Amino acid sequence: MNNDIIHKKNLITITFTFIIFTCGFILVYSEIANAENNFCPICGMAWDGETTGIIDEETYYYCCPVCALKHVVPRIDGDIFGKCNTTGENITINILDGNASLVIPNTTVVSLGGTCPTNKLFKNETVAFSFNSSRPALSIQQVIDQKVNPPVEEPDSGETDEDIKDTPGFELVILISVIAFIFILKRKRKK
Repeated sequence: MNNDIIHKKNLITITFTFIIFTCGFILVYSEIANAENNFCPICGMAWDGETTGIIDEETYYYCCPVCALKHVVPRIDGDIFGKCNTTGENITINILDGNASLVIPNTTVVSLGGTCPTNKLFKNETVAFSFNSSRPALSIQQVIDQKVNPPVEEPDSGETDEDIKDTPGFELVILISVIAFIFILKRKRKK
């Protein structure tokens, strides 16, 4: 009877460890798998849901229009797509030879808030001013001249399989697995 209880406890411990390990692995893997599409390649912040860019037929997602410009301009040619923060109108910015060659609408401005989440696109200065009168609103070319040049090198944000070991979730799963394994061994030695 005692052996059945010990066996059930070991089975519960092993099952619990397996569930924890599986959940941790899924969490870590899903974050790494989605990293390319959900995080800004310049600063690593989450995608703002609006600002995207296309460089050499590859789509990138940005946290703000300034990071989009910092990423596209040094690559000479590319397109940035966003929406007016107030009206929701589509905004298109074409970068050619490192300059804003075509901006639709041509009155588009960036309201600078000092941090990525507060940098916003607006269809014109009037709309930007009505949103927040204390922020400077710059044309796309002014942002390129003041915030982007000289070009900022892109940090290596691509994670490889080796980087999984650097993820805190992975370490936690390993630690819990080792503790469970030691617990099982100690239980067997007490028999």
